[in-house]
Amino acid sequence: MEINNEKKWMPLTLIFLFMIVFVSGNLFAGGDDARTPSLTQGTTENSSPRAFFKQFRSTGDVDVVIIESQSINSGHSMDTVWQRTAGRLNLSSQIYSQAYLDSLSRVPAQSVLIIASGLIDISDARRDSILTFVRRGGNVYLQAEYTCTYTTNLAFVALVDSLGGMFETEGTVSGQLVPMLVSGGLNSNYNKVDTLDYFWYGCAGSGDSTVTPFLTYNGQHFGYVFTPPDDRYGKIISTTDQDWIRTLASDELMENILYSLYSRATTIREENRPGAPSGFVLRQNYPNPFNPVTTISYDLFIDSKVTLTVYDMTGREIRTLINGQSQVPGAHMVRFESSGLSSGLYLYKLAVDNRQGSFTRTRAMILLK
Repeated sequence: MEINNEKKWMPLTLIFLFMIVFVSGNLFAGGDDARTPSLTQGTTENSSPRAFFKQFRSTGDVDVVIIESQSINSGHSMDTVWQRTAGRLNLSSQIYSQAYLDSLSRVPAQSVLIIASGLIDISDARRDSILTFVRRGGNVYLQAEYTCTYTTNLAFVALVDSLGGMFETEGTVSGQLVPMLVSGGLNSNYNKVDTLDYFWYGCAGSGDSTVTPFLTYNGQHFGYVFTPPDDRYGKIISTTDQDWIRTLASDELMENILYSLYSRATTIREENRPGAPSGFVLRQNYPNPFNPVTTISYDLFIDSKVTLTVYDMTGREIRTLINGQSQVPGAHMVRFESSGLSSGLYLYKLAVDNRQGSFTRTRAMILLK
């Protein structure tokens, strides 16, 4: 059989391009970026995609701290599902024992805290530990469950009250509560999610203006975002069924929740870091090489108008992913789907316009089919 020499050498050519891009680091960065370290800085695990991405963080802290769920029931694997979600968003994560809740002083406010099980015993001491973490600016996902008297549900009520809000439970609603409507910003901040197709029982509740419901069935609410009136504090997101994660996980909603919590954590991180720059950062896409989807991430430090465009190596515009959209400070992520494109080297360019001026950055990525 005759071999097409052009096709035979295509993979080797792309691998060579891949090596050039990663060895050079910010070969296509288009200017100085004080927060982009070299590939060998700060880690001994450069072969790991997660370790590679972590080099672009402003601190060496773990991005997502997950309190384990499986010691209560080996089938309650919500902790590992959250860890997979963090990985999809290029965030470093670590699973810790439930005893870690006894003192969260070791957890920086820049990390997101995930309490993965609604059956965890939240004692008064653990509740106070969570309260202190939130008062330091920490953001929390608190898994609750369908019985309103579980200590996770009671902890959410107490935390809201202690942080200046008001919330009360209204009782357990039994059965399959679907379709569960998703709203309150968590239906569209990263992925578009209109409904959950699995939600087995739940504890209904309501609160004041500090509590925004985002899961609604038959006029009752089963998931909440609490934003304290003191903007120095972190926020708490809670849902009252864990089976929507354990049994039939909605990856899209989990990503929306984690993205919401981490975006605020990133803002706090940069505001608290001495000498934090007033510019922005365009990160290397992940995965890279990719096929067919990759994620492009960037940080903004003030309100900005953003344009994100993909080009081929001839300079021809391929896709406009964001077109002059106004965006708030924090971490932002955009998915790029490569349908209709051939293997090769592509460039993505971020243009930012804000009160400090206009800025651009460009990086390279490899599509390898």
